[in-house]
Amino acid sequence: MMCRSGIVTCQARAAADGRVAVGRFTDPVSIRMLRAPERAAVERVRSAAEPQRTMAWLRYRMLADLADILAARTVAIDDAVRAAANPQLVVLGAGLDARAWRMTELAWTVVFEVDHPAAQSDKRERIGDADPAAASVRFVPVEFGSAALESALEAAGQVASEPTTWIWEGGVRYLRKPHVERMLRGIAARSAPGSRVIVGYTTRTVHSVLLAPWGVRLWLTLAGAAGAKREERIRSLWTPAQIAALCTAHGLDIDTDEDLLGIARALEIPYESPEWLANTRVAVADLP
Repeated sequence: MMCRSGIVTCQARAAADGRVAVGRFTDPVSIRMLRAPERAAVERVRSAAEPQRTMAWLRYRMLADLADILAARTVAIDDAVRAAANPQLVVLGAGLDARAWRMTELAWTVVFEVDHPAAQSDKRERIGDADPAAASVRFVPVEFGSAALESALEAAGQVASEPTTWIWEGGVRYLRKPHVERMLRGIAARSAPGSRVIVGYTTRTVHSVLLAPWGVRLWLTLAGAAGAKREERIRSLWTPAQIAALCTAHGLDIDTDEDLLGIARALEIPYESPEWLANTRVAVADLP
């Protein structure tokens, strides 16, 4: 089944559609992948009617805040994907990502979605017979962080000699640093010159070390889970210098590395939780 954080991320994107960063962010597909009880939480946020009861208000506020965060991160990543315009796109830890169904710019792109087999089965049931906007979508069942990434992509038809854009949006923090390094090594091995790697990561601050782990567990609990599952716990935090060094070690040149607070300000998103935005960054690195 889909991990709880994947569902909450989908809810946040659905809540942001048409409300946050209007004209720059749009995601009409995510709502389709939500089941009735999951949609109810989204509709409460979209109605902008804040509940009066404490627990209901907390659920409302957390999803509304996450909608701001996800809108900023999604715009930054979508822009980087469009600018690269590569014939292949690999989405690592895809969850309920909707890009292959909503981005018309992918009409000539083959999208490879990498995720746990059970999560992919759930997603395929949720997306149903929706026509993709991409040229094609290929599901690559791999345990996230597994050493089998390279062979699984080769078997799925990803061509290592052609430029590929890689989206690694939210999974970095859930892996220990040796696993992150192994993943990037696999990415580099399957990348041709002109490839682009887009990485979303969390920085080491007082907030991310002391408050974020507790906040993630609370967030998921309020969303209907019994706290963060083992695979959804924060395991690594990074500095921009560490990410740059890691990319350089694998032949990648950093193009941009921005925090979401700056991105949200540029998009005129009226955020409520600047500390969450400031702790999360999006790095874009290219293979010359």
